[in-house]
Amino acid sequence: ICEKGFFCSGGRKFICPKGTYGWSIGASKVEDCYPCDAGSYCPSRNPHSQITSSSHQMDCGAPHLFCPKGSSQPTDVQIGHYSIGGGGPTKRTSELLCEKGYWCANGE
Repeated sequence: ICEKGFFCSGGRKFICPKGTYGWSIGASKVEDCYPCDAGSYCPSRNPHSQITSSSHQMDCGAPHLFCPKGSSQPTDVQIGHYSIGGGGPTKRTSELLCEKGYWCANGE
């Protein structure tokens, strides 16, 4: 039986792809690996590590970072932009251009 973060097919075990996670035991196809939610990221698991990062989602991290749906790593907010969405400073989902007359730094 395949463990969380993997899917098994034809007698072989495969890691869920970057930007996806496998939360269930016994996955049998790549479609059983779900896109990471916006505001979170899902790095690919290192098969030689004990870390099972492909079995769960990780918060994007901070206001200067954002993670659209299916992210494999956080994206830095561009200079002159600020981060939005996600319901909190560690789960931002997008960025917007700073409005005229305002100063935006570090995603805020």
